Amino acid sequence: MARSIRTRVARNVRSMNAGLARWDGADALTALKEVGGFWKPQMETIHRPDGSVIEGKRGVVNPLANTHLGVTSDNYAGIDNALIAEGLDRFAKAVGKSYRVSNAYCLDGGRLVGVEAILGDGVTVIAKDTVFQTVSCFQGHGGNLPFSFLTEWKRLVCTNGLMMRVPGLNTAFRCKHTAQGVARVEWNFSLVSKAFAESADNMQAGFARLAEKQLSREGAREFFKAYAETVLKQDGEKLAQTVADLTTIYNYPRNADAGTNYWSAFNALTEWNQHYGFRTDEAMILANIAGPALRHKTDAFQFALAQAA
Repeated sequence: MARSIRTRVARNVRSMNAGLARWDGADALTALKEVGGFWKPQMETIHRPDGSVIEGKRGVVNPLANTHLGVTSDNYAGIDNALIAEGLDRFAKAVGKSYRVSNAYCLDGGRLVGVEAILGDGVTVIAKDTVFQTVSCFQGHGGNLPFSFLTEWKRLVCTNGLMMRVPGLNTAFRCKHTAQGVARVEWNFSLVSKAFAESADNMQAGFARLAEKQLSREGAREFFKAYAETVLKQDGEKLAQTVADLTTIYNYPRNADAGTNYWSAFNALTEWNQHYGFRTDEAMILANIAGPALRHKTDAFQFALAQAA
């Protein structure tokens, strides 16, 4: 049976809602320092047992923790984590919004480092149900992830919120860890600014459509069954378990409109995609920023809009 694993407020992970108070007034650089992510990776020569150098390969090291993060080609160039903070500052300025840090992490010894921030004010969909635009800047060390930005929406109804990927506006900026890539960190957000504004209007219209369309409990079960069959390509016991999980989430009294409309049904999909089936916090975060959960959140939004049409 799938189980829900939610990001815990651990030594090097701070999460949303209650976590916002901890980050009150903190900028991205301060957040990086607090979670142990304020460092520049060191590139080291790799030697064989006999002392000879292995040509074409280099090791990536977290100098703060003195941990080995991976082996890469000699074309790999580490990017200073301080650029995560600088990038968030520049991104917020480019889209004309203030930001407040909502999450920061330095996981697996430093193999994944990032900061998430809420941009501007929230949008109320139903009653006290509010969503916020967010931007995350993160990178992997050791060849696993490029230096990237990710823009999404977050619904503040649980410890971590429910992320909703913005179709067509997700990797706002990406830079590979190569000598040439590092040289191209020029922070050109001119196109991002226009796309970000357009996506805000489109997403808000979609949220309103989902909130206005009523959905019975039996209708919700059919909605979840169709999603599991057509989007997830499930059948048999796995399909039945997914439908049962989604129905439970849908009917959970998290907010006043639980179990009544397509907005609740859509958010059941995002919660299931974001939180269910992960055994570690690291696996959950990675899947949501650069793995299958990221794709599934886009699919969920498009599926819900089509069903509510």
